[in-house]
Amino acid sequence: MRQLALALVVFTFFSSRAVAQKSDDAAFPKLEGFAGYSGVFTGFVLIKTGPASVGQTDLDSVAGFEGAIIGNVNRVLGIKGDASIHFGRYKEPDFTVPCGLPACPTQPANSHTRMFNFLVGPELKLRNHTRATPFADGLFGITHTSRAFSTSGAALTFSGSTRDTGFGMAFGGGLDVRITRRISFRLSSDYALAYGQTGPSGSSKTLNSWRFSFGALFH
Repeated sequence: MRQLALALVVFTFFSSRAVAQKSDDAAFPKLEGFAGYSGVFTGFVLIKTGPASVGQTDLDSVAGFEGAIIGNVNRVLGIKGDASIHFGRYKEPDFTVPCGLPACPTQPANSHTRMFNFLVGPELKLRNHTRATPFADGLFGITHTSRAFSTSGAALTFSGSTRDTGFGMAFGGGLDVRITRRISFRLSSDYALAYGQTGPSGSSKTLNSWRFSFGALFH
């Protein structure tokens, strides 16, 4: 009788551990959504100012928004669909007019930019028993950029726009900090590449950028 009771206690103990482990393994949201602010730092964007010349405008930082939907396959792996838009409007008081000489004249100019990213790829999470969950992702898809440029002065009066669509990639990660059972604060950054953008003399150029985002992750 004592042996039977001992066996029952042992069986109950290991059964409870197995159920707890199974419950813990299953304790992850199947679907998550992110929405927040996003900023991007890029190099420069080139605007054609004639058949054989281009103007150049700097894009130090561009503000925008990012949204994502993550379908979690298990506690570690999820498939993320990510979309972002970044836009900027700049007034440059000293735009250098292309003239082919060592010292070219300068005059005011305006530029208006848009960058769209539509990306998808894996997201890996290190879930644990704390409020903080680090993650990493690798995303691939399409990047679309548009630029409008205008300048008016004694040396040149011009307005024009260009649009490019090419292959885009982003690699990075971040941290989710749980606030409530259903909401976490997400902070992330990634390095992004966009191929097929317009370079000097109409050549193909790779646009490098660094993107950072923060906002709410809904479980």
